[in-house]
Formats: sequence, C-alpha cells, structure tokens
Amino acid sequence: MTEQTRLLVFEFFLAVGVAWFVYSYLYKRVRLDAFREELFTIRDELFDYMGQRGLPYDTRAYGLLRSSLNGMIRAADDGTFNFVTVSVYIRALKVSDVKAQAAKVAAIVAAIEDVEARKHFQEVFDRVGWIGLRHVWFEGPLSFVLTPALIVWLSTWDQRKQEVVEVGVELDRRENLPPAPQPA
Repeated sequence: MTEQTRLLVFEFFLAVGVAWFVYSYLYKRVRLDAFREELFTIRDELFDYMGQRGLPYDTRAYGLLRSSLNGMIRAADDGTFNFVTVSVYIRALKVSDVKAQAAKVAAIVAAIEDVEARKHFQEVFDRVGWIGLRHVWFEGPLSFVLTPALIVWLSTWDQRKQEVVEVGVELDRRENLPPAPQPA
C-alpha cells in the first residue's frame, strides 16, 4: 500500500468519524430540543387558551392532552417515546382492539359541548399527533427505512395520531404513579 493510498483511507475514516459525531451528538440534540420546544409551546398555548376562555382546568380533554404532552416531553430524552410509539404500531398490526383503546382522547374531545373549544382541542390533538409522528418517522436515519411504511399507513392517519397521543398519556401515567404504601 502506497503512502498516498494510506492517506486516502485515513481521510475517509476520519470523515466518517466526524460525520458520525456530528449526527450522533450535535444533530440529535438539536432535533430533540426542537421537538421538546414544540411540545412546550403547544402546552403553553393550551394553558393560555383555557385561561383566556375562562374554561375550567379540570376539563377531561384538557387533562388528557396536557398529560400526553407531559409524557412526550419527559420521555423524549431517553428514547422511550420513540420506542413506545413504534411498539404501539407493531401491536396495532397484531391486535385489532388497539383502535378502540386509542379513541379515548378523540372521543373526549368530540364530547366537548362548546363548538369553538371543541375545534381548538381537535386542532391541538392533531398538532400533537403530527409532531409525534414527525419526530419518530421523518427525522434521522431511521426515516430512510420507515418512510415507505409510513406512506402506506398515512391512509389510516386518524388511528395513528390517536395512538401517538395515547402513548404520551401512558408515559405520563408511568412517571406519576402514586407512591406505594409502606408497611407500618
């Protein structure tokens, strides 16, 4: 092997190493921060909407959406959100009952009597679902593998966004479990 060939091989591996570092350390952190910031913004807007409209904060739809947002924000750091979302998709392929379980938030939003509030909650619900799906499916190298599958699943968008919102609610419940009773 000539000196020039060795130098080319070294430059190649150095470039691959730098690209890997940029992706795995810098890009992923920026992407995660942007994802969480979008969720914080939606949560703040929802809180402001409730206050401006004089709606009670104990409304079931508000509680579930806020719980979903909190779960997504908390679980985004360690990859739990991505893992749980993908596992829900896999389970949805095998179990037909998942659609009924995922419809909880959508049904509660649809039951809101105030038409304008219902419309706003539906928009928030849609945004949360879309942001979650975009984070899991469209960003990073995983998207090259998963995007073709997503294109097939876009025909069932309503079920997918419901599942994403439910994932957030479930993650929040796991984090906020009541303390176990201690023996006396």
